[in-house]
Formats: sequence, C-alpha cells, structure tokens
Amino acid sequence: MSNTARSGDIIHLNVGGKRFSTSRQTLTWVPDSFFSSLLSGRISTLKDETGAIFIDRDPSLFAPILNFLRTKELHPRSINVQMLMHEAEFYGITPLDNSLQWEKHAIGNQLMATQPYRKIRSQAVWLLWQNQDVVPISSYDTAGSFLILGCNNGSIYYIDVQKFPLRMKDNDLLVTELYRDPTEDAITALSVYLTPKTSDSGNWIEIAYGTSSGTVRVIVQHPETVGSGPQLFQTFSVHRSPVTKIMLSEKHLISVCADNNHVRTWTVTRFRGMISTQPGSTPLTSFKILSLDDVDGHGGCSAGTEIGPYGERDDQQVFIQRVVPDTDKLYVRLSSNGKRVCEVRSVDGMSITAFMVHECEGSSRIGSRPRRYLFSGHSNGSIQMWDLTTAMEIAGKVDIR
Repeated sequence: MSNTARSGDIIHLNVGGKRFSTSRQTLTWVPDSFFSSLLSGRISTLKDETGAIFIDRDPSLFAPILNFLRTKELHPRSINVQMLMHEAEFYGITPLDNSLQWEKHAIGNQLMATQPYRKIRSQAVWLLWQNQDVVPISSYDTAGSFLILGCNNGSIYYIDVQKFPLRMKDNDLLVTELYRDPTEDAITALSVYLTPKTSDSGNWIEIAYGTSSGTVRVIVQHPETVGSGPQLFQTFSVHRSPVTKIMLSEKHLISVCADNNHVRTWTVTRFRGMISTQPGSTPLTSFKILSLDDVDGHGGCSAGTEIGPYGERDDQQVFIQRVVPDTDKLYVRLSSNGKRVCEVRSVDGMSITAFMVHECEGSSRIGSRPRRYLFSGHSNGSIQMWDLTTAMEIAGKVDIR
C-alpha cells in the first residue's frame, strides 16, 4: 500500500457492509488518526472480495465523519451526538471530537454548557435543559453571573444567568450580542474581569479577547454606557498566530498564541480598582512555554495538560510546563514574567501524563488563607499532590521578581 501512497489515490472502504469511496488526502489530513495509520501500513488491513478496505463499524455514523473530513464542517442535528463522539474518538479525528465536546461550567445554581457548533444549553435546579442555537462558538469565559461567548464571526455574546432570560415567543434561552470585533475576526480567547465597582454602581465589566489573526483587544463596559455597549479600550498587534489563551487580572494582561505557546504580558494600571489609561497598560515581557506533543498521540491525548495560567485574578498566576511528553518533570513559571518558581519531579520516577492546579479555600481560623495545590497524574495510574503555595512563598524569599 505504501508504494501507492499518493494524495490523489481513490480509496474504497467497506464500513459495516456499506461502500464508501474518497481520496487518500481526505482521509489523512488529520495527523495520527486511524486512517493515517491504516493507509501508512502501521495498522493491518482486511479487504473484502472487491478489494475495498473493510472496517467493522456502524456505516450510519461513519457517513457524517467522512463528510466532516471532506468539508471540515459539522451538521449533527439528526445524529446522536454521544455515539458520534464515541466514533470520532475511535477514529482519532481530534478536530471533530473537540467540536462535539460540551464545555460545562456552573454559574450559581445554573449549569451552562456550550458546543462549538452553535449550541448553548442551560439547566437551572429542577428545570429542564434550555437550548439555543447561535453562531459557532470559538471561546468563552464566566464572571459572576455572566457567561460570555466568543464566536467565529467576531461577535461577543453574553447571558446573565442569574436572570435566566427566556424569549417570550418560544421560551428559548435569550442570548444578547455585546460587541463585534472591528475586523470580524474569530474570537479565539476570552477573559472577563469584574471590578469592585460592579456590585456598587451597576456592571463595570472589562473584557480582554484574542482573535484568529493574533490581535489582542480590551473592551470596557461602564454602568453609564449600558445602552450603547462596551467601548474599545486598547488594541495590541503583537502575535502572528491565533491567540489561544488570554487572562486579564488585577495587575496583568497575559496572552498566549499558537506559535509554540508564545506569551506576551503587560502591566495593567488601575485607579480605584478600574483599568486606567494613565499611564495605561505597558508591555512587560515576552517568552515561550515550549511543550512538545507526542508524535504517536491520538484524539483526546491533550486533555489534562493545559499550561494555564492558573490562579485567582487578584493573585500571582502561574504556567505549568511539561517540555516533552515522556518526562517525570514539570516546571512552574510565573505567568507575568516567565520566571521559574520551582521544578516538580515525580517521586517514583514515573512519567507525568496529566496535571492541573486547584485552589482550596482556607479554613475558618483567623489568618487562614486559600492554598494552591498542583495535582499530577502518572503513567502507572497514581496521582501526586504538590503544595504550590509553599513553593511560591519560598521562591518569593529569593526574589523571583
């Protein structure tokens, strides 16, 4: 088969007794997928009497997967999403699997869930799910009772979950457009910061977002301008690749792009808790959080290895760096300047396969503060727990600033 490995080859498949024909290029544009391995000879093939490659799977579920490989679009309205997601995982079609995943997050007594292919779901306590179709969702963030959605047409939508807004005409979830990017680039990352003024004099909301073109913008919603929408505050054109992560905190603005996790940071000037133009946000530093992917990885292997930033918005935040996949080391770095806080090494020498940071509330004792812990998952199934609060206190004494 490898002797005829040309992108224009026509490949005939027999999936569960149904014939499909497509090009080699269509089947193999997702790296390290089932089809890439199959057509490269890494997986043995079984052929039927006509010479078509036989795959013993459900043909009705394979049809939308093949359509996605052809068009890079998803139209799952009449398909069981859970079953389709299971098939996408089997075939290792990571982009499709990611598109089908529900992103779930709790806001008060509401459970919100979003899917990139235009779906939002909301469930209040003892209430049925409410659904709403919108423009394809490319990013989201939550703050207080607000769910903010970034879409691929450059629009930013919001839902005030505390009010649980429903449209009168059809009892559907009400989603309101908050802002539209001037260049209408896809909103690929969002970060919402609620200032102390929010609870006193209406909603004073600050939103930082990144786009598919690498632009970083900050918009501000003042209580007195609620009717006219947020105002563009600052624009930074510093990335050449799509922005994948962004964080607006009390003291810093941090953005990460797809170019090897290239990080740019700015200091944020505030007056009485609100972002200020005098002297305004100033560039702080530029660095990369290099993290190499596993060559033989499959769909879903990136779960549990998010670099961050982790931490509360009014505290020092950190990145977690795993340089290579098969390693027993993690590096904890300040998100503001990239300086290393500490090195974490597995106590038993086993490779680290996943990690996350969790903030634990302090006890009721006077003077007790929240503590920050790093959890690492390992190739032997064990979980190790690390005290990041102590590590940062020790590092602070030797002046990591």
